Amino acid sequence: MQAKIAIADYIDSQADWRGKKADEYPEDERNNRAAVGLTELAAYIRSLSDDDECLRELASVGMVPNGSEFGPGTETSRAISLFRFDRADEDCGEFLNSLVRLATEDALELGKLAGEIDD
Repeated sequence: MQAKIAIADYIDSQADWRGKKADEYPEDERNNRAAVGLTELAAYIRSLSDDDECLRELASVGMVPNGSEFGPGTETSRAISLFRFDRADEDCGEFLNSLVRLATEDALELGKLAGEIDD
């Protein structure tokens, strides 16, 4: 499933960004914890079967129109960037489930802004 790879790649890019923040702010261990957590989350997503329902739902609302990139909305992107930043014990599976809800809300909001969905 190309979407699974695109989602994991996006999360890896966020891990790289967090790693740079960890280098920039070495006194704040949350950045490094989040970078490691995001890398673990990307690996978790890659380990899921292509027919995983949660992953399919996330792909249905989060992939950009050409279908080759994951393009999370504002709240989804924010949530991903903060994975394990404040809570070291965040579970990958539970987080992925919550991400589906956020991505769905983001897609609905975008549809409303674009005039494709009525309030």
